Amino acid sequence: MAELPRWPYWGRFAALATASLSLLFFFVFGFLPQRFLLELDFSESGFAYPVIRPPLPVPPPPPTEVRRPIPRGPAERFWAEYVALASNGEAEAALHLLAGYLERYPDDLGTRLEYGRALWRAGRLNEAIVAYRDALARGADPGVRLELARLYSAAGEWDGALAIYEEIAGAAPRDPDLLREFAEVATWAERYDRAEGVYARLVALDPGDPERRLQWARVLYWSDRPERAFEVLAHLPPDFQSVSVDSLRAAIAIALPPPDAEPSLLERARGLAMAGAADSALALYRTLLIEEPSADSLLLEMADVFEYRANAPDSAVAYLRAYLEGRPGQHDVRLRLGRLLAWNGRLAEAEAEAEALTAVRPEDAAAWALLGDLRRWRGDRLGAAQAYQQSLDLAPEEVTAAEGLAALNAQVDAELARTGTIGPAGRVDYFADSDDFSLIGWRGGWTLGTPRARAGFDLALERVDGFDPTGRPATVTALDARATAECWWLQGKLQTTAGLGGWLPESGAELQPVVAFTALAPDWGGAAVRFEYRHEPAFRETATLQSTLADVRADVAGLGYHRPIGGRWDMSAAARLAWLSGQGEANLRADAAVGLFHKPDDHWLLGYESRALAFRDPAPDPGLRLYWDPKWSWSNSLLLGWRGAAGPGWELEARAAPGIAWLQERDRAAAVVFELSATLDVARRIGVWTVGGSAGYGQSRLDGYRTFRLAIEITRGF
Repeated sequence: MAELPRWPYWGRFAALATASLSLLFFFVFGFLPQRFLLELDFSESGFAYPVIRPPLPVPPPPPTEVRRPIPRGPAERFWAEYVALASNGEAEAALHLLAGYLERYPDDLGTRLEYGRALWRAGRLNEAIVAYRDALARGADPGVRLELARLYSAAGEWDGALAIYEEIAGAAPRDPDLLREFAEVATWAERYDRAEGVYARLVALDPGDPERRLQWARVLYWSDRPERAFEVLAHLPPDFQSVSVDSLRAAIAIALPPPDAEPSLLERARGLAMAGAADSALALYRTLLIEEPSADSLLLEMADVFEYRANAPDSAVAYLRAYLEGRPGQHDVRLRLGRLLAWNGRLAEAEAEAEALTAVRPEDAAAWALLGDLRRWRGDRLGAAQAYQQSLDLAPEEVTAAEGLAALNAQVDAELARTGTIGPAGRVDYFADSDDFSLIGWRGGWTLGTPRARAGFDLALERVDGFDPTGRPATVTALDARATAECWWLQGKLQTTAGLGGWLPESGAELQPVVAFTALAPDWGGAAVRFEYRHEPAFRETATLQSTLADVRADVAGLGYHRPIGGRWDMSAAARLAWLSGQGEANLRADAAVGLFHKPDDHWLLGYESRALAFRDPAPDPGLRLYWDPKWSWSNSLLLGWRGAAGPGWELEARAAPGIAWLQERDRAAAVVFELSATLDVARRIGVWTVGGSAGYGQSRLDGYRTFRLAIEITRGF
């Protein structure tokens, strides 16, 4: 059998390059999103790839023209009715009204023109073109021709659009905005010769504008005139840097006729990379590095091949780092390294690179923006906001920082809105114990504001039953009015709530001020911390009416701490001080608690809690002790809880805590008693509304003291 003729090397290379480039272009143009192509621009470290033509934005239709003729008559009535329909979005009804009016008054050019605009807004472009042309034929303002040209562009009628642009540009040859629009339409219509001429006029008007010159060269390249495009780019300012210029120059170099000389090893490596033969290109690059180890710029080109051709980001990272070892001051390469690490999920390394870059070059807005992204993804909202703001302070046009800060704010607002309330709210509370003390309250209020800052006012009517200090049954009815302000700080890291009001009994007794302040950090260093302070009538703390009738008031300060200590383990600690004053000597009550909890799954909770309580002094006794005051009490309880959905829209949480307490009450010996507390909370979500209820039972003390509480509440969420 005769031996088949062998292709020469360049024949095989040309066939391989053609097939590979065809496959690459099919993938790029067929599958990659246009926005990705525009942002990437296919250029890194001076190694360039083809330039992608940006799309021409579809021109929007003109807004509704509001006309209110002074003379009263049919036109005035028509425009009043039409504007109402158009403002409410009733496009078809508005068009029907316009058509009917024009049948009666065909010479009303303003209405005829508005008819064309309304058809445009409704997407009926061909009918809109007819209406515009009819209005111009009847004598409408010639300035409307520019609207018609844009309408032609929106409809893809390029000949009609370009004819009008040509005519208008001839009358205004030095209007740069008009010429730019003309050139863009001609470019999108692929009338490159006409677009090239318009861009040449734009460059002549402002030779120092590099962007116009770049657009001119790009159109020349698309019109298969790479030599002329190369000449136009040669007149760019020497300090003008742009990845678009790099990409265009590379594309022009590929399109220019090849030189007669044999291509160098570096040119062959670049050609193989462009053809998609990554392994062969890298082999040549390694050969070049062996021959000339000082040519460290080749490391950047190899990083390009690894990242964009071989899909080996780890190798690209290694070569970027190798380059930076020899040139640590190349901050742009360090920024690229940080971005590459971030895009491939190596966030800790990326953040270290970004922090190092901002430390040595604090004026780099792009590095601050990258650091903001990395901190946001890690959950460091405060650090992310600071980095984004630093970037925007340096460069207000930094899009990455602006978008990142907006995303961060939206994320924080969404999380705060899930737990916040707004608008009206109502609540009914009931509490009773075995000492014949009871409280029932009806409360309603309104809250205004945003997820981050709210203010509200609520008013309650309360009825308190119990005994006076002499032991006789008594009842007090009072108004409780409060104003509250709530604000979230530091990107949701800290919440403060302040309340001020008054408790006014109906008996005409002295108004008692009510003050409350709370500071909550739900995630501060991985722990939740809460501080609260309240000044209020003592019965809320002591559960006895006689304390209030004896004018005892309570100042309560508390501190709580909760922290996860493993995948499914939590610990908590709390401490409270209550200062009871107003009847003889003030008394101090102190209590503290610690707990350890385990969550075996997403529903169940198991735990242990220990709590100690003591009073400094005995309670005042003007005939009946004003409140329960053991010398000391130490409780130890087991906790069993369940939380989950009880049905579509229903949420349920139940807890039971049986335990024992060692305590010593006044004038008695120390003893051990059984204790029990149980709670049940139910909530039903209906749209933005939540209806909830809670019930609780408690048992403690030597005398078998028992409590029962019930509450029903309705609130509106964001």
